[in-house]
Amino acid sequence: MTNRFAARFKHLTATLFAVALCTVSGCAFDMAFSTDSDPEIKATIRAMLNQQVDAWNAGNIDGFMAHYWRDPDVRFASGGDVKRGWQRVLDQYRERYPDRSAMGVLTTREIDVTLLSPEEGYVFGRWIVTAKGEDFCGLFTLVVRDINNQWVIVHDHTSMSAGPAADGRSCSDIKAS
Repeated sequence: MTNRFAARFKHLTATLFAVALCTVSGCAFDMAFSTDSDPEIKATIRAMLNQQVDAWNAGNIDGFMAHYWRDPDVRFASGGDVKRGWQRVLDQYRERYPDRSAMGVLTTREIDVTLLSPEEGYVFGRWIVTAKGEDFCGLFTLVVRDINNQWVIVHDHTSMSAGPAADGRSCSDIKAS
């Protein structure tokens, strides 16, 4: 099975189990939600991501981190390493980017928001940072969740490209697109 098929099969199985459980127990849930088409929720998530980019580009790591779940279970995976906990992720950012010039300018491209429910989804996209005259880029996948009426990142998996993208585009090409 492909990963995409396996993920959809798992989601379908979980949904069918929930329907069966609710049918047997008599509970009710909102069948009107469409995971493919809630533009308001998707716009809210995109706005959160834009606020992160704005904070980064202002040299404000605390503002950037304001959109992560402030919890010991938040997870950041990158470069073969995993950090758990909001404070550990913040400390890592502060160590790696000690000042505005080290942070550079962040641009995002090809943002794709997928909702799994009215309270949870994931975001896939590309990032480009221009620092000290060089472009660096990669991919990210974020798991986002509505916690206490605020969309936050609960899991971040970010990778850096070692060379051009599969389609041959450089970081500069991606940034210009």
